[in-house]
Amino acid sequence: MFGIGAAPKKTMKEEGRAAKKDLRRGGRELERERKKLEREEAKIAKEIKKAAKSGDMATARAMAKEMTRIRAAKARFMKMGGTMKAMEHKTTTMVATAKMSEVMGKSADVMATANKKMNPTAVAGTMQNFARQMDRMGMTEDMMNDA
Repeated sequence: MFGIGAAPKKTMKEEGRAAKKDLRRGGRELERERKKLEREEAKIAKEIKKAAKSGDMATARAMAKEMTRIRAAKARFMKMGGTMKAMEHKTTTMVATAKMSEVMGKSADVMATANKKMNPTAVAGTMQNFARQMDRMGMTEDMMNDA
């Protein structure tokens, strides 16, 4: 049937992109929940004022406890959001490091190939010939300047 067999392996870049996408989605969900808690907190604050105004202190105390729980939950959501942002940055760094490692490996292969093809004695001879020719050119230039 469909889907039988191994799926093509994702590259590091694709996996990093998918992880970042999931982290951003989770961060948005956390933000929505935090805003929902803020609305709930504002609603409870109004109800506490209303209960205190009418003299119902037991209800006001119970709602104040609920407000304390909501504030603690908001603080947890803020902390989780920060942690998710940090994870997103670490994922980006990890993907960049993997890419740099891959490129360095390719560069090392190119350098090895160039070193195999290059004859050190021939290069040294060419450099000596180049130096001799530069000296001759310098002497010729000096003679022309003297004349």
